[in-house]
Order: sequence, then C-alpha cells, then structure tokens
Amino acid sequence: MSENALVVRKATDKDDISKIAKCIFMTDTYIYGDLTSSYDNCIWIENVGSWFFSDNSLFSMNNIYIACVNHETVGVACVVECGNRYNLTLEPSFLKDNRKKVMNDYFLPLFDELEQLTGTYISNICMLPEYRGMGLGSIFLKEIISREKKPIILDVVADNTVAVKTYLKSGFSISKKYYGYGGARKPKILCYQMTKK
Repeated sequence: MSENALVVRKATDKDDISKIAKCIFMTDTYIYGDLTSSYDNCIWIENVGSWFFSDNSLFSMNNIYIACVNHETVGVACVVECGNRYNLTLEPSFLKDNRKKVMNDYFLPLFDELEQLTGTYISNICMLPEYRGMGLGSIFLKEIISREKKPIILDVVADNTVAVKTYLKSGFSISKKYYGYGGARKPKILCYQMTKK
C-alpha cells in the first residue's frame, strides 16, 4: 500500500463513532478493558460519543486525528496540547470498582502531568489490526509529527516492541521509564515516556 493511499485528517462530526471507539479501546486494553468487556459494547460507544462532542475532553473531536484508506477509518490518534486541563467523565454504567481505579490511578495523574508538560502529547494512537504491518502506522505518526508543536511526548508499554521500534525510528527517545497502570491483570507494568524534540 502506498503512502498516497493513506489520508490523515482531523475528526469531524460525520465520523463513525463506533470505529473511533474501537480504535481507542485497542490502544490500551489494560485501561479500557477494565471499563468494558469489548470495544463494540454499546455503553462504551455511547461514552466515546459523549467524550467526542465535549470541548474539554481528552477525546474531544478537536483532539482526534483519523487515518483513512478509501474513505474508511483505519486508525485514530488522540493528540492534545500540553499545559491545559482535560477531563473525562466515566459513566456509572461502567464497572463501579474499576471505574474509580481507572480514574484515580490512570486518568487523574495523566491530567495532572499534562498540565505541567509543554508541547504536544499523543495519548492514544492505533491502526486497526487488518491495517498493521504495512507501514501505515509509521506514515500516520509522521503526518501527526509534521503538524504538531514540539516537543511531542507519548507513553508506551515497554513490551509493545513494535510500537517502541516505530517511535525510535521516528526520532523519539526514551525520556523516562516508570511503572504505570496495569489494570486488573497486573498491578503495574513497565512503560516508557518517549519524547521527540
């Protein structure tokens, strides 16, 4: 598949929320798997929809890039400007114990950190599985980098070696190692914060 086949654009209110919800879920099953059993759960899709249309939400339409092939959404990235306070409402329909843990152990610390950082933060980036291994994720990332203010910061689970290699090849370096939210499966997992200056 050629680079010309991939179109990268900002999200609009015409985008398919279920595809965006699927991609966001797939970016981090440690986090989102603690909130819902599946990316196609209607409660999950409704929540992503409410976040999408909220101006100060991490997942606001204004913060979403869409990767398209033949006018179909094949990837999503959530990209935010640092120095701002973002929010996210987790609906009561999500699992009560997990909802509180995800908010307190993952999102609130992330929102605090985003207020202190400068530059741009990529909180989620995903290509659908059937579009992986074709170089499209690298093209998607390259296009986002070209449009955003530096430095660009992202976090990645250390054992996601494909993503780590992609980020290193794209000029990111590991700026911090830490143990982050691992969900119900593991208490903490090794993560890297990576920066491109």
